[in-house]
Amino acid sequence: MEVDGMDSIPSKGFALGPADRQHPDGVDAMLAARGRYLEAIEDNAIQVIVDLAGEPLALARSVQGWTADRLNTALSPLAWGDEFDWGSICHPGHDGDPERVHLRESLEAWGARYGFLPRPGDGLGFDWGLDNALQTIGRWIAAGDRFNPQQPTWEIAPGTAAYRPKGTLSGTRIGPGIGRAVESVLAPSETQITFPEIHWNPQTENEAAFRLRMRENLARMLAPEITRIKTLAKKQLVTAPRKHTDDHFKWIVLYQVDGRTWDEITSIVRTEPDSIRIEVQSLGRLMLLPLRRGEPGRPRRNL
Repeated sequence: MEVDGMDSIPSKGFALGPADRQHPDGVDAMLAARGRYLEAIEDNAIQVIVDLAGEPLALARSVQGWTADRLNTALSPLAWGDEFDWGSICHPGHDGDPERVHLRESLEAWGARYGFLPRPGDGLGFDWGLDNALQTIGRWIAAGDRFNPQQPTWEIAPGTAAYRPKGTLSGTRIGPGIGRAVESVLAPSETQITFPEIHWNPQTENEAAFRLRMRENLARMLAPEITRIKTLAKKQLVTAPRKHTDDHFKWIVLYQVDGRTWDEITSIVRTEPDSIRIEVQSLGRLMLLPLRRGEPGRPRRNL
């Protein structure tokens, strides 16, 4: 898939399971970036959440069984992920349920408007924003009268994004995995270097000959061990994930949510367009966010 100059998303892509399918930068880094992106939307484009609390929430309240009483008493926490799941809502088995169909259509329109709707061919993992929207709606319904539609906030779903309350880490919102230097470490058994027993008998070999023999033998035995450990390290040690500042998340909100062009963002933040584009595309790849295609002059919304 190509989006506005981005290379194809790595084939290993997204997963919260087997290590051989994890995001190249690490699942923790991906989830942390998603959490910071949702927070940036809350800070800079609150209309996104206000609109979610409008028609989509009203339609969700009409879905059979989606009541505060049931969600708080009859539905186990483990069932939330299945019931408020975008894949479940889109399942053909629900096509005969008009309430769920209308909710799905409303969320598709909301997702398209604010850059959360995957395009055909995007693949696994790109619907996380819609998953989180459904989880948020579910939590709002469960809150009953305690939910304030005038001040809606995200209910960030575990496993979809990582969240830290504002003000933590001296005001810097960083989730687990950001700045981490290694994905895993070598086990002691992998770093151990073992040599055969060494014997020296000064009655049959003088000290100078022994030292020369040991230097030659150690060099010969050490070379393959060094190669072995370096090979293991190369497989398991990874470069630290790219560090993104709060400004970078504001830029991607301007681009993805507000629909600004690169030149418009440049005039707002006073940064070179190429720098903005690089950071936005890097975040898009990290989060598996279906970035908009750059279309100069496309209409923008005032949020």
